[in-house]
Amino acid sequence: MVPMLPVLDEPMSRPSLNVSMQLGVSHEILRSRRFFVIQRLGRPSEKNAVMSPGATEADEKSGRTRYWRCGRVAFPEPTKGALLFPHATNLKGARGLSPPYTVTLSVDDKARPGPRVCAGEPARIVEIILPAIPCGTARVPESERWEIVELYFKGRSQRKIAEATERTLKTVNRIVRAFKSCRRIKDAPWKPRSRVTTEQENAWIVAAAAVKPGLSAQQIKNTLDLRASVTTVKRRLREAGLKSRIAAQKPLLRGQNKEKRLQFSRQHAQRSTEEWKQVVFTDECTFTTSCVQQARIWRPDNTRYQPEFLQRVSKSGRSTVGVWGMITKDGLGPLVKIDGKFTANKYCEILTTVTHRELAKVHFSGAGPVFQHNRSPVHTSKKVEALLRQLKIAVLEWPPQSPDFNIIENIWGQMKAALASKPLHGMSRDSLWRAVHAEWERLKLDATLVDSLYSFLPRRMAAAIASGGDATRYENSPSSLVRTLHPGTSIVSERKETII
Repeated sequence: MVPMLPVLDEPMSRPSLNVSMQLGVSHEILRSRRFFVIQRLGRPSEKNAVMSPGATEADEKSGRTRYWRCGRVAFPEPTKGALLFPHATNLKGARGLSPPYTVTLSVDDKARPGPRVCAGEPARIVEIILPAIPCGTARVPESERWEIVELYFKGRSQRKIAEATERTLKTVNRIVRAFKSCRRIKDAPWKPRSRVTTEQENAWIVAAAAVKPGLSAQQIKNTLDLRASVTTVKRRLREAGLKSRIAAQKPLLRGQNKEKRLQFSRQHAQRSTEEWKQVVFTDECTFTTSCVQQARIWRPDNTRYQPEFLQRVSKSGRSTVGVWGMITKDGLGPLVKIDGKFTANKYCEILTTVTHRELAKVHFSGAGPVFQHNRSPVHTSKKVEALLRQLKIAVLEWPPQSPDFNIIENIWGQMKAALASKPLHGMSRDSLWRAVHAEWERLKLDATLVDSLYSFLPRRMAAAIASGGDATRYENSPSSLVRTLHPGTSIVSERKETII
C-alpha cells in the first residue's frame, strides 16, 4: 500500500512546475537522497520518456498510453518526504532540478486502488511543485571532488565511485579527467567563445553605419555579406556606441534659404538678451484632435479583439481650432481664436484691435518695439504691410524656414505636452478652444518662462552659425508635434506657414 506523506507548506519564491504522478515509496527510498520524479509530459520519441505504470503493448499501439518524462532531483532534507516514479530507476541521462527546493505533497484517497491505464488516473495522485531550474546550476562541492579523486587513485572504478558518492558516471569521469590532465579540482576558468565577426568586419559594420546612418542592420549585413546574424550586427553597433533611434525630422532647407539664415544669424550674433527683448514674437498654430497613430498596449495572448484592448478609431468628429499668440518681454500676450480660414483681413483686424493695443501697454526702451512674424503669404500681403506702416510698427526682416529662431514655438510645444494628458477624443471645437486657452493662461503664471526663452536667443544664433545656416536643435520637428493621448487619441499642432 502506498504510504501517506506529510504535506510541506513552504512559500514559493520561484516559478513553479505542477506535476501529477503515481506514488510508490518505501522507507529505504525516504532515507535516500536522489530520486526520479516526473517533470512534464513526454512523447515516445523523447529521451527519458516512459509508459505509464500498468500500460500494455496493446495500449501503446492504440495510442492511448500516457507517456511521462522523468528527471532526477535531490532533496536537501530527505526525511521530510521523497518520491520515486515507478520503473524509472534505470533511465540514463535524466535531467533534474537544483536547489532551492519547495515541495507540496497531497494524496488523493478517493482514487480507486491499483494502477489505471490510458485516460484513467493512477490510484494515488501526488502534486509536486518544484522550481523549474536546470540541474546544471548545481555544482559538486570541492570536498566531494577531492573524495572522488582520492577513491580513483585508491583503485576504485569510476562506476563504483559513482555509486558510493551518489553521482552520475559522467560527473565522476569529468572530475577524474580534469585532475589527471591538469591537476584541476575547481571548475575550469570561463573562456569566451570565439566571435563570429573579425575585428576588420566589426570596423566595416561601424563604418557602414557612419557613412549611411539610415541603413538598417539587415541592410548592413547584406551589403557586407556577413555570416553573422542581424542581432550580432546590432550588438556590434551598440558596442561602438551607436544606438538605433528615431531620426529627428527637420525641414528640407534650400541652399538660398540656408544662406539667408546664416546672414540673419551673423547680423544678430552680437545682439544681447536685453536687445532681443525689444522684439515681439508672434505666430499662428492649429490644434487638432484626431487619431493619427497606432497605440501600444499590454495584453495577454488571444485577447486582440477584446473591447478593453481595442484602439477606437473615429472617422468623423475631428475638431480643430486655430489660434494666434504673441510674446513680449513682459510675458505672454493675448491668445486670439481664429474662426475659419486665416486671411489678410482677419490678420489686419488682429493687428489693429489686439497687437497695437498690447504694444502700447509694454514699456520698450530705445527706438521702441520690433515686430516679428514669419514669411507666410498672409503676413507679407500688401494690405498687411500697408497697415504696419500706418501703425508705425517696425518689422524684423525674418529669414525663410526659420521656426527655430521663434521662441513662441517653445510655447506651442509646452502646450501640446500639457494637453497630451487630457482625453480630447470627441471633444467639440469650443471645448478644445477652452482647453487650449486654459493652458495658455497657465503658462502666463510662470514668471521665469519668457525670460529664459529670450536668454537663449544668442545661443540660437550661434547654433545656426555653427551649422552653416542649417537646422538647429531648437526647432520643434513635425514628429514632436504628435503626442499620444488617451488610447486612440492624439493632438497635432500644425504651423500655418508657407515658405517663399
